[in-house]
Amino acid sequence: MYFNELVAVLALGTVIIANYTDLSERIIPNKLTFSMTIVGIALYLGYGAYQFDIYFAAMGGVGALVAFGIGYGMWYIGGWAGGDVKLYTALAALMGGYTAPNLFTGHIVSFQNPPYPFFLTILFNGIICLAPVLLIYVVVKTVKTEGVGEKIAEPFRESYRKILIAPFVIIGGSALSFKLASIAGLTSWVRLVLSLVFIFVLYRLPLKIKGPAALGLTGLSFYIYQFSAVKYLAFAFVIVLGVRFIITSVKVVNREVLQEEIPISELTEGMIPAEDIYVKNGKAERYEGPGFLERAKNQLSDSSSKESRSEWDKVLADSSLAAGVSEEQAEELKKHVEKGEIEDRIRIKQGLPFAPSFGLGIPIAIFIGDIYWWIINILGTT
Repeated sequence: MYFNELVAVLALGTVIIANYTDLSERIIPNKLTFSMTIVGIALYLGYGAYQFDIYFAAMGGVGALVAFGIGYGMWYIGGWAGGDVKLYTALAALMGGYTAPNLFTGHIVSFQNPPYPFFLTILFNGIICLAPVLLIYVVVKTVKTEGVGEKIAEPFRESYRKILIAPFVIIGGSALSFKLASIAGLTSWVRLVLSLVFIFVLYRLPLKIKGPAALGLTGLSFYIYQFSAVKYLAFAFVIVLGVRFIITSVKVVNREVLQEEIPISELTEGMIPAEDIYVKNGKAERYEGPGFLERAKNQLSDSSSKESRSEWDKVLADSSLAAGVSEEQAEELKKHVEKGEIEDRIRIKQGLPFAPSFGLGIPIAIFIGDIYWWIINILGTT
C-alpha cells in the first residue's frame, strides 16, 4: 500500500485549498480542516490495525493532539488565527507518522532524519521560510496603527525602577546562592533551585531594601567572579529588557493590531471572537472578563462576586476557543442584535497570516526535507 503517498497527496491538497480560501475569502473552512483531521486519524487507525501496529495506529490522533496544543498556544498569545490552528491540526493528523524519502543527501549532512515528528518539520520549515515576511507584516501594521508605539512604551515609563533593578537582583541573588552552595558542596541542580529562591525572595522585598541589597550583592559578585560577573550582568539587562518588551509588545499588538471590530451582521462561521457573549435568562449580554493575571488571582480567591460561567444558559461567542463561532451561533447572535439586546459589533481575532507558511512547509518537507535540522547539522560540523 502507498500509505505515505496517499497522506502526502491529501496534505498537499489540504494546504492548497486552505491557502486559496484564506487569500480569497480570509477564512479557512471548518469543513476542510475538521474533515481532514478525522480522515487522518481514521487512516492511521485503519492502517495500524491492518499492520497490527498499535503505535502506528495512534500516530494520527497523537499528532493532532500535540499540534493542537502547539497551535492553541500560538493562538492564545495572538500569533496565529484560529484557522491556522485547525489547519496545522489537520496536517499533523495526516502526517503524524509520515516518513520522508531521502531525496537530498549531501557529502556532509542530510536534510532528513530529524529526532522529532514530521509535523514539526512542517512547522519549522514554514517558520524559517516566512519569518521575515511575518515580521515585516507585524511591523508595518504596527506603524500604520496609531498609538501602538506609545502603548508599548508606557509600561517601561511606569515601571522603569523595577526594570532597572531586576538585573542586579538576578546577578546578586545568583552570586550569593552559588557561593553558599559551593561552600556546602551542593550539586548543580540544587544550586539552580537555591538561586531561583534567592532571586524570588530578594525581588519581593520593598524597593528601599531590595535596591541596596541587590547592588551590594552584585558588588560581591564582581569581587568573586570579576569580569564574568560583568558579562552576566550585561546579559541579564538584555534578557530583562527583551522579555519585558516582548510581553508588552505581544499584549499591545494582539489588542490593537491583531484584532478588529466588525458588525455582528458580517460575522461568519469560523471567525474567532476576541470577547465573550452569552445568554442568561433569555437575554444576550457581553462579558467583560479580567486579564490573565486577574483570572489567575480569581481562581485562587473565594470571592463570591466573580462571574461564573456555570450561571450562563448558553455561550454564543467564546474567546477561549480556537474553533471560532459556529454557523448556528453566528445566526443566533444576529437575531439578538435584531432584538436590540446587544450592539451590532464584535471584536474578532485576526492573528498572523500563517497559512501560507504551511503552503511552503509541506512541499519542502515532502520533497526536500527538514531545513532546520539541516542547518543544525551544518553548524555542528563547523
